[in-house]
Amino acid sequence: MKSVELDPKIPQTDEEIAAAGGAGLPHGAKKVTKLSQLPPDKVMIDLIKQAVALNAAALRPPRKRVARPMPTVPPDLARALKKSPRAAATFAKAIRS
Repeated sequence: MKSVELDPKIPQTDEEIAAAGGAGLPHGAKKVTKLSQLPPDKVMIDLIKQAVALNAAALRPPRKRVARPMPTVPPDLARALKKSPRAAATFAKAIRS
């Protein structure tokens, strides 16, 4: 079996994680060190089944679209676009998307 070296930049021990401000643990999660910290088997199985069902349904939260203001075209670019209708069409198409 091939040995794997751990990245020294990633905190490994509880002390290193605490010193790093809890970095590496998502959303303030705590490190599970004992089996007694986990919920009962029935609850775990139910949570896993819910996760599998959500993954199978491919449900994702709706993406919020943010309207961005139209960018201002620098004068040099505007002059260059006037000289090349093809470039102007490509630029207009890129701005709309």
